[in-house]
Amino acid sequence: MRFTILKNGHPIIALTETPKKVPGGSVYGYSGKRAWRYYEVKTAFDASNGEINLNTLAVNKPKAGSKFYRVHAVYPVA
Repeated sequence: MRFTILKNGHPIIALTETPKKVPGGSVYGYSGKRAWRYYEVKTAFDASNGEINLNTLAVNKPKAGSKFYRVHAVYPVA
């Protein structure tokens, strides 16, 4: 998650942010897969389109043979 925040231009925030896990029942309100782990960060970050700031990320486990986790920006579902 720190890499995603860093990639979006917030290096100090990436180092000082403490993500909090979203409770299991609340993940249904976000885009993405239910099997992912959802985390909220205090500071909103740019969602690469310049119009929406998000503070929720989803992480999925690495595929077999890989040691890297994937981080996804997730949007609230209206």
